[in-house]
Amino acid sequence: MARLRHPIVENTCYHVTSVTRGRNEVFGNAKNAGILVAALQHIRTQGKAYVLAYCVMPDHFHALIAPKEDTDISQIMQSIKGYVARRINAEVEMRGPIWQQGFFERAIRDESQLEAVVAYIHENPVKDGVVGVATDYAFSSAGHPELVDAEAYFRE
Repeated sequence: MARLRHPIVENTCYHVTSVTRGRNEVFGNAKNAGILVAALQHIRTQGKAYVLAYCVMPDHFHALIAPKEDTDISQIMQSIKGYVARRINAEVEMRGPIWQQGFFERAIRDESQLEAVVAYIHENPVKDGVVGVATDYAFSSAGHPELVDAEAYFRE
């Protein structure tokens, strides 16, 4: 059966989630989690998208991403997931998929939904019992406004 394509809506912010293949805890390893954070930072610095929030959990990640002109959410996710898979496979000298196919996305409709999604993303490690306070989690934008583009996104 063919996979459904992700709809492309210009000037939209998306809550995206992607899960590792077999729910393998690839990002339970700090080095691997850092590779995913670096990939998110790369799309910011390359001007491909605004990253408004993120959290890397052991077997998945959440991010709030707003693609910029000439880029869509599918391209952004392909870039992130491809980079991460290549880097991690090279580090451990293996081959094979790291991610489940595809990703989940939900368009953000208004500011109140955006605020709720940012809170959900940042509270993920607290809810899962990884840390007691969201800002204590190293692989999240909670408590690190310098690692996201919230101010720039709302200025435009």
